[in-house]
Amino acid sequence: MRETSDLRVANGNLVLPTSKTDLIWPGDPKLTENIVLQPLPGTPLTATARLTLAARQGYQQAGLVVYGDDDNYAKMVFQARGSTADARRFQFMREDNGQPSGKSTTDLGAAYPDSVWVRFTSDGRFLRAAYSSDGVQFTDMLLSEALDGIANPKIGIISMAGSRGDTPVIDAKFDWFELCPAQPARP
Repeated sequence: MRETSDLRVANGNLVLPTSKTDLIWPGDPKLTENIVLQPLPGTPLTATARLTLAARQGYQQAGLVVYGDDDNYAKMVFQARGSTADARRFQFMREDNGQPSGKSTTDLGAAYPDSVWVRFTSDGRFLRAAYSSDGVQFTDMLLSEALDGIANPKIGIISMAGSRGDTPVIDAKFDWFELCPAQPARP
């Protein structure tokens, strides 16, 4: 875990202020703070988090992360991509040996809520991501990423604001994070 004294519990939420970094993005010399992690089980699983983030400026983001090191991780985040509520998206990204790849949704529009759910599912070898505005209906990101190359993986939550100097730090409020083993198949 990398944390600062800004990480706190308030009104039943774990509050992670967005750090002035962009998850270990190539060329960003700062270490992303406020990553809360635990070991990733090597078995099939589902990890879901409910968070609230009033992202309105480029690259304010929060969500789930599977982290090995600064060059090998996967993230599923809710993020701002512009300077209005219209330009918010979900992004599923995997960095492998410092090379990023991934997929983002189109802009969600100003009416999309600030409270969202993000989810990872894994069969132990591959990782998939999904998102929801109501916690019931999830939309898949239609991309599967291999966990190979993420040595000693950990899973948890993260919050960032990009490394540009003009993006304000805001609070990401995590209502809950749940890590469940996949249910065994029934005959």
